[in-house]
Amino acid sequence: KPPSAIDRSGKRLFQLAGVPRSGTTLLSGLVDQQPDALCLSEPFRSWVMRGGSRYPGGVWTRHPSRLIEELCRVRSEQCIGFKETFFTSDHRHGLPNERFFRRNAAAGIVTIAIVRDPRDVYASVEASVGSRTDVPERFTRTWVAFAEWARDAAACLVTYEELATSPGPALERVCEALGIECHAPEATVAARFGEGDSRALRGGSVSTGSIGRFVDRLDVAKIAQIERACGEVMEIFGYA
Repeated sequence: KPPSAIDRSGKRLFQLAGVPRSGTTLLSGLVDQQPDALCLSEPFRSWVMRGGSRYPGGVWTRHPSRLIEELCRVRSEQCIGFKETFFTSDHRHGLPNERFFRRNAAAGIVTIAIVRDPRDVYASVEASVGSRTDVPERFTRTWVAFAEWARDAAACLVTYEELATSPGPALERVCEALGIECHAPEATVAARFGEGDSRALRGGSVSTGSIGRFVDRLDVAKIAQIERACGEVMEIFGYA
């Protein structure tokens, strides 16, 4: 079953999305700490890649939509959702899911999106997987495709930069979109189960240290390459 077809048992379903290395694990952790929300971390990708979805009760080996359906039935939280990273058909290594997100949003599942400066995103990608001679076109195409879709489809869109510098107001907007009361975010995010950025899953403090890090990590040619491909959309989000 797609998420839109499950028995919600009166609960509100949501999806939280962003390109890899854009802060989805951080944002989903902050949402998950809200008393009236439960946010799984990449249950669909984990099921496809590893054969099971990790959740607070252990590992679920059946289809993740059935897990969400079960959680809607047994959990007390009003909002049940998941976060997944956004991949287009350019990414053949894992789970191209652009149509999955679009279909869910069109079916009324509340969409929360997070966007980060693509120069910092790519600097983080290289720090994780190693440096390349140039920026792959699939990276810039994916960032632009996600940012343009999220701008139109998301019930709430936050940037990584505002989340890191002012987590309270950013989270208040997310909670308003989910229709729940916002409790002030803690200074730290608790450790949690799931797939995603391992550092963020271990928990810790919300830091602004990675904002603008691309200046020191990327050479001028790569920065220019990203700006040529993404610049028009970057300006919409206030990235100079």
